[in-house]
Amino acid sequence: MARLLVIDDDAGFSLALSLELEQLGHEVVSEPSAERGLRAARAELPAAVFLDLHLPRKGGLEVLPELLSLAPPPEVVVMTSAPTALNAMDALALGAREHVSKPIEPAALPKLLERLLVERPPTGSFTRATPRLVGCSPAMLELGRRIGSLAPSEAGVLIRGESGTGKELVARALHERSKRAKGPFVAVSCAALPEQLLEAELFGHARGAFTGAHRDRPGRIDLADGGTLFLDEVGELTPLAQGKLLRFLEERTYERVGEDSSREASVRLLAATNVDLEERVAAGSFRQDLFYRLDVARVELPPLRDRLEDLPLLVEHFLASLGRPEVGLSEAALSELRLRPWPGNVRQLRNAIEDALIQLGGGLELGPEHFTLRDHERSAQLDHGFEGAVCREVLAIPSDASELFYELRGRLEQTLVEVALERTGGNQVAAARLLGMNRASFRRKMKEFDAPEGERSPEQG
Repeated sequence: MARLLVIDDDAGFSLALSLELEQLGHEVVSEPSAERGLRAARAELPAAVFLDLHLPRKGGLEVLPELLSLAPPPEVVVMTSAPTALNAMDALALGAREHVSKPIEPAALPKLLERLLVERPPTGSFTRATPRLVGCSPAMLELGRRIGSLAPSEAGVLIRGESGTGKELVARALHERSKRAKGPFVAVSCAALPEQLLEAELFGHARGAFTGAHRDRPGRIDLADGGTLFLDEVGELTPLAQGKLLRFLEERTYERVGEDSSREASVRLLAATNVDLEERVAAGSFRQDLFYRLDVARVELPPLRDRLEDLPLLVEHFLASLGRPEVGLSEAALSELRLRPWPGNVRQLRNAIEDALIQLGGGLELGPEHFTLRDHERSAQLDHGFEGAVCREVLAIPSDASELFYELRGRLEQTLVEVALERTGGNQVAAARLLGMNRASFRRKMKEFDAPEGERSPEQG
């Protein structure tokens, strides 16, 4: 028997589904709204939640991240009246386990519940296999839509974003929602391997190919056959590895180091970078033909400073994952976290929370005094381009003056965008560099403030 929660404003459907689930031996709680459903989820900690995506006032997509931030997180089944609804793909990309169309056939419920509950031990402890992307900001919902639309494709995807934004999480989400989900997911950090070993790591090597090669060894492409290969920091590939990778993408054949015979593998390639590959192509350090093969489709990850509204959810998620779900965050501490530029993004936030918990000890509320700034973080706060310019103006504002801060910050950001475009003659790339931003973040700010497009530089095309 498991505890289940139904969140649906259709009273007749909710009652019928609850009765069917109870007849299968489960304990069921039903709620008609998002707000009441979240309260019930926090109180009951259900093993699974049946969530209607079209709830009044607060929709299912807004509820989903909060449900998944619980510890342990429930399995979530999203329900829609339209079987091909785009919101269903969004929800799956954000971490929902299943999508079903309403009405649900009673005969389908036993197998559905078996899929949901078979992995959950009786103790309630549970480790989710599906990747977690936490957040309900417009930027994260757009990211979820992008993942949902790209996942079924076999096309290569270039995932771009600053360090610490979660590029591997996006790659795993694309894999888990693809036709290759039952195949392997193999990740390679191109920057973590010495140049002399990178080629052998990717393609494998034969016995005696080089000193220390005492036996045949498969490469990551061999291991990813039938699944997905994720190349992180792909801009660090050596010229030789770039050429061999391009050949593999074009012909689906490759040779192990020290072998003459060709091998074949069926692999979907996902790549990630935190550098501007167009600049490296222009500088001659990255092959243009390979860049075009990698950049068939693109996903842009927003930096944390562009989605600060997700901070409460992220903090709650990390507190739960670190084993301290009972700990709260004071308003003063939240205001302090919103002031920081977070150059290390979500990874830096998690480290900050872990450090704060050590300082907190057995306490139950994190305050601003628990989030100390290290020297390099203080320097980043003052000098981090766009955000640094904002921080220099507002560091003297009291932490409780949050409304004034956000009004001032918005005006300053808009002014900085306009001034940067004016000084660079409308060249967006040059304006972004002037403010210490990447081009994607700068263009998001332009769209937010309805700034004129200006001229596009040759490298923008």
